Amino acid sequence: MFKRLLLLALLFSSAALADRQVTDQLNRTVTLPDHITRAVVLQHQTLNLLVQLDAMPQVVGVLSSWQKQLGPNYLRLAPSLAKMPMPGDLTAVNIESLLALHPQVVFVANYAPADMIAQIEQAGIPVVAISLRR
Repeated sequence: MFKRLLLLALLFSSAALADRQVTDQLNRTVTLPDHITRAVVLQHQTLNLLVQLDAMPQVVGVLSSWQKQLGPNYLRLAPSLAKMPMPGDLTAVNIESLLALHPQVVFVANYAPADMIAQIEQAGIPVVAISLRR
């Protein structure tokens, strides 16, 4: 878990270096911008970590089932979720809604359908598949 937390912290750090390559839980090498300012999170565990890291200002869209996954009281930790666009969920994405958000990266569950990941990647957006469970 520490490695995953460190990965997320590094991805959202403000130091400007160069593009970064990470290996996600599907063993794919993903190239990310050096500084992420627009992320869409279609995975509740990653969303929870980003809230804890105070990275919500960089999140521009979330999964539609965030409340079911994290509970209705989660809004007290992240009030911005109430008005956050929801372009997809754990296993599906509305590509038009996603593209309208202009994300630099999309975080999905490591069990997201391969065609969902491919659809996002074909639009030119890096996809990181991650989950706290294997």
